[in-house]
Amino acid sequence: MKLLATRKASLPTLFAFALVAHSGWSLEALAANKTDYDGKWIAEINCARNVVNDAEKFSFKIRLNVKNGSVDAKRSVKDQNEVTNETWSGTLTSDSVRISAAATRGKAHWNYSFNGKMLDRETASLPGQLTDQNNKKLRDCSIVLDLDEPAAGQQKTARVPTEVEVKKDQSAAPANAQPRPPTAAANIPVQPQAQPQAQPPV
Repeated sequence: MKLLATRKASLPTLFAFALVAHSGWSLEALAANKTDYDGKWIAEINCARNVVNDAEKFSFKIRLNVKNGSVDAKRSVKDQNEVTNETWSGTLTSDSVRISAAATRGKAHWNYSFNGKMLDRETASLPGQLTDQNNKKLRDCSIVLDLDEPAAGQQKTARVPTEVEVKKDQSAAPANAQPRPPTAAANIPVQPQAQPQAQPPV
């Protein structure tokens, strides 16, 4: 009886090892999955016009910290004697990406939410929305994630040029082509681009 109990208890363990062996995974790879996307990420958020009051669209950037697959960041912006506070959270895994934020400014409360999947190890583009404190949708939004600094011990992967980029390089002028002389337009100062709004007009 004792031998039979021992065999029954070991079946789940044997099944787990068999699954790993059959799939080609390693225990190290399974354990490392949580940290695959660890590091500092630049997130660019873009939101369309408010569907309720037609307030202007807006965009901004924020740096997100990812550790053990969990997103963590805080952002405070002062504008017109009011302060907007945001707390960001979420998860980045190979299966899914979920990012959200709770924001407050005075008595106003709103939330961001984004869901999707990674495009590759270093980029993601997710659809989402901005809702009020009653979970009513106010804006369609999107977020683009770009890995800025990988966590210690990890390296950014070499980017493979797309087929369009390769064809463009092949059709470029030969290396011995003479450079064109600068035109008068080259001396015209470039006008600075308008900065994104510091805080959303909810």
